[in-house]
Amino acid sequence: MVATKNNIYTPGYFMKRMKDNGYGIWKIFDKYGPHDSRYWTMLIDPGGYSVWVTCYLNREELKDVCFEINDGGVRIPRNFIIKTASVQTFINNLLQFGIENSETFDSSLIDINKYNDRGQANPTQEVLQEKTS
Repeated sequence: MVATKNNIYTPGYFMKRMKDNGYGIWKIFDKYGPHDSRYWTMLIDPGGYSVWVTCYLNREELKDVCFEINDGGVRIPRNFIIKTASVQTFINNLLQFGIENSETFDSSLIDINKYNDRGQANPTQEVLQEKTS
């Protein structure tokens, strides 16, 4: 299925609509293999509710679009599936689980370099300066 403008499964359109509704969102991955029905994965409200959303295309049947949302079972049942063609319906589902928008979301406050590729904490800039002094 080829993504076209203004479809909920188009990553850019989904991100824009989520941002327009006050949600912070990061695009995480969209290079799944051709055998995989996953299309893209994003993180909603990083550092806050931190809800993973994965878009699936052709999961159960041709032209099937659905979204798996997961927050580790904190507010949302694990691997909850939403089948919709409407961003507003998607957002209404988030609101039903208490996942509210964050009008003041500032992605610059999240340190994505806090951990290295082995999951170990990277030293802060202050620690690095102390070691070089």
